Amino acid sequence: MLRARREYPRVKPPHGVVFGSPGRNALRDPTNAARDLRTASELLKLPWAPTFHTFRKTGLSKMEEAGFTPREAADQAGHSKPSMTQDVYFGRAVTVARAATALGRVR
Repeated sequence: MLRARREYPRVKPPHGVVFGSPGRNALRDPTNAARDLRTASELLKLPWAPTFHTFRKTGLSKMEEAGFTPREAADQAGHSKPSMTQDVYFGRAVTVARAATALGRVR
């Protein structure tokens, strides 16, 4: 669906966005987009996904799990400082197996 939207966008370049305003050649208002996302998450019974920030956090967490560096994730998120990405988006309560082994604990 994303590929099709890129080939036949509702909003013409230079914007280059994937999801334009329905039926118009304009950008979507963020408030309306957030409301539509909440409605969709309720209909799909996905209470954990009511905001765009949830998807952003999930995406950056997946990058961390996949072994991306904080710099790579920060670049993807548009952060100028990797420390911001680490502090806000990367999991702090994740136990590193190597540390547990080094300390003589088995998880």
